[in-house]
Amino acid sequence: MTDYIINTGSTGKMLIRDTAPGAASGNVEFWITSNNSTTFDHSMPWAYTINGSYSGWLSHNYNANSGWNLLGSWNITYSQTVTFYLGATGTVGLGGPTTFNQAISRATVPPAPNLPTVSDVTPTSLYLSWTPNGDGGSAITSYDIGYGTTATADSTLYTGAVSPQFLSSLTPNKLHYFRVRANNAIGNGVWSTIISQLTQPAIRIKDSGSWVLAVPYVKIAGIWKVAVPFVKDGGTWKETT
Repeated sequence: MTDYIINTGSTGKMLIRDTAPGAASGNVEFWITSNNSTTFDHSMPWAYTINGSYSGWLSHNYNANSGWNLLGSWNITYSQTVTFYLGATGTVGLGGPTTFNQAISRATVPPAPNLPTVSDVTPTSLYLSWTPNGDGGSAITSYDIGYGTTATADSTLYTGAVSPQFLSSLTPNKLHYFRVRANNAIGNGVWSTIISQLTQPAIRIKDSGSWVLAVPYVKIAGIWKVAVPFVKDGGTWKETT
């Protein structure tokens, strides 16, 4: 719960209370008080704007030294600025007219992460990297990756991903599609834009009567690395991907 308070008149106070800061939904309340013994107005004028709607002028039976008075409570489910209006009361204690604007935040699911990138592509694996683009007002709890060999990138869902994420068991020499989303306490976020990547070609050998994938490696400076096949195109050597 968070209270926002401003002064009005000589001893009056207006309060906007957010009962659920950082949540997806919660009430906002309007309160008023004055400790001035001369404040006595049975038809105190007040109004509000909430959820984009202006109430028009209302009245409240306020008595001197009656402490905090709750004028109303409304649920809001999206971030907005609410407004609390106090009309002229004709008294020193509450004063007015006074306008009180307050920004109220509501959490939502995370927006789409920034465009993912790939690195260290082999015939059967690669690393997928991404960065968040905000958390929707509630901390990110996990990431999901959707990928596959169709343009919808939805044949496989990899949950609990971290960036960079190593993905294996891909099909050699095949165009793969990838997308990422962030999740928070509110729910699953928006999917990122889909990207595509062609895996490296590979060769197959016959082992015990079955054709199996053979990924060629070369030793460079004492370290074994996946060999990337090149072809000569117009006098220039280029990767086959």
